[in-house]
Amino acid sequence: MDFIKSMNQRWSGFMKSLERYPLPILFLLIATILNTVMIQTNEEHFSIFFYVCVIGAALSVVVQQIYETFFTKHLKRVLLMGVAILVTIGYYFVIHQPDYFNIEMSTKSIVFLFALLIVFIWIPSANQEIAFHESFMAAFKAFFTALLFSMVIILGMEAIIFAIDQLIVTINNKMYAHVLNIVLTLLAPSFFLSLIPLYPSKQQELTTEQQEKLFRATHCPKTFYILISYIIIPLTMVYTVILLIYVLLNITGDFWKDNLLEPMLISYAVIVILVFFLASSLDNALVTFFKNIFPKILIPIVLFQTIASFLKIEDTGVTYGRYYVIMFGLFALISGVVFSFFSMKKHGWIALSLIIFAIISITPPVDSFSVSRANQITLLKNTLIENDMLEDGEIVPNEDVSEKDQTTITMTVSYLNQLDYTQDISWLPDSISQPDEFEETFGFEEEYEVTNYEDNDFESVYMDWDTAQAFDIQEYDQMVYLDINMQYPEEDENQPVPLKMNGTDYNLQKEITNDKINIHLEKDDQQLITFDVAEAFSEILDSENTDALSKEDATVTEENEDVKLTLVATSITYDGSGYTGEVYLFVEIK
Repeated sequence: MDFIKSMNQRWSGFMKSLERYPLPILFLLIATILNTVMIQTNEEHFSIFFYVCVIGAALSVVVQQIYETFFTKHLKRVLLMGVAILVTIGYYFVIHQPDYFNIEMSTKSIVFLFALLIVFIWIPSANQEIAFHESFMAAFKAFFTALLFSMVIILGMEAIIFAIDQLIVTINNKMYAHVLNIVLTLLAPSFFLSLIPLYPSKQQELTTEQQEKLFRATHCPKTFYILISYIIIPLTMVYTVILLIYVLLNITGDFWKDNLLEPMLISYAVIVILVFFLASSLDNALVTFFKNIFPKILIPIVLFQTIASFLKIEDTGVTYGRYYVIMFGLFALISGVVFSFFSMKKHGWIALSLIIFAIISITPPVDSFSVSRANQITLLKNTLIENDMLEDGEIVPNEDVSEKDQTTITMTVSYLNQLDYTQDISWLPDSISQPDEFEETFGFEEEYEVTNYEDNDFESVYMDWDTAQAFDIQEYDQMVYLDINMQYPEEDENQPVPLKMNGTDYNLQKEITNDKINIHLEKDDQQLITFDVAEAFSEILDSENTDALSKEDATVTEENEDVKLTLVATSITYDGSGYTGEVYLFVEIK
């Protein structure tokens, strides 16, 4: 009975959300229909309209929150809805592309959606009736509750469709996609909105029922209280200790350009900020210690991350991803300062700063793509000029460019080409995306990474299939594919490969350790021959001067009076600690 009562309450709340959010749900309904058509026809012509409807729904939710917080007259609500519709139409004309929805527009749309979400959460705290962390808690709980219910519905509906398809009548496989579309595009967002409480405002008083719903939504349930206080916060503390030890032990040398540093510091900042908001209303000794100490630790950690990001710019220039990383570093720094030195009533400043950074990042000429485009073009042009490769507006090929500058030129051209900026650069050919055109233009092949290995500690070769399209195997009895991994021998199962040749059973046994690779052919537990694969790999690498292996250079044979084994390597990598590779082994019993 309690379950039925709970479901009735959920359904009642869902129906009320239709009255409270009519325009957002209308946009979501249109988006669902568009997605249904695209699924059914396998066409993506309506994808832009789908994105427009999603943006329209988000805008409509925000204007409804503005209306509930600051206004009471119905006319103001209609006017705000009209503004949302006009902005949505404007968004369509901004993102409209003749043939596709490109990376720049999709990234800006995602950032815009994220900014609208933060605005939606922040607005109730604008009149100081409730704190930002309370509205954050309400949205957080609503999201995961809606997600849980949606997953249950999806699994149930998919199971029903599968059962009907298997037991009664064949059902088109597109039905599974249709279920996902209806639930995730329409039902899940609608259910999320139904869980958002009415917040207090200066214009109207909440009823007793509304106040109870608000209290339940904004306060932490007991189970979640235990989860945050005694599991999440202790784990965060342990992660902090590990991160600080790592920083202190490696703070000199190439530490600042370590590829591990930046993602570790960013993930730490995200975790601390989220945990702090979730724990803001909690009160016990462990939570108090966390709230007093860890925001102050966050400040130097974020400074480390921001410095590391700026140092990365020396090698890669400003990309739109790097732009957002630096923006996040500034936001996290502000968060640490606000958490450390201001009261909880001022936590809304953090949301405001995030909204401001998000809007800046999508507003020309200071948006992420405009800044990165200008920086990458300047970096490429300066590198070409330094190597005497740009004269009178034309590129002059130069094969004697340093490996670092080759990498810089390759990476900048690749970035500009990926975002379709090369067509606007007069001194770059339109067909620069073709590998042959790149080498002809600059005088060297594309170089994507500067390696730090010395004394040939790193080597990698692969089979040139254009010159090795066929193998003569008529003299052999069996062909076996083998994957060799010397670095992680415990993961490479050394199970024997059973072979049957000329009516006799054999076993092909790999023996891979940290310092050797042997292949044994056995018959009745007796070894007939042993093939030293490590020696064969070394021989192949020593004899090859290019990355592409010819059929002859990739082949090594070992034989005795009983057996002939021929190894053909399709790829070999050596990094100073061991070999990895893929080979075909041909076996002949004499």
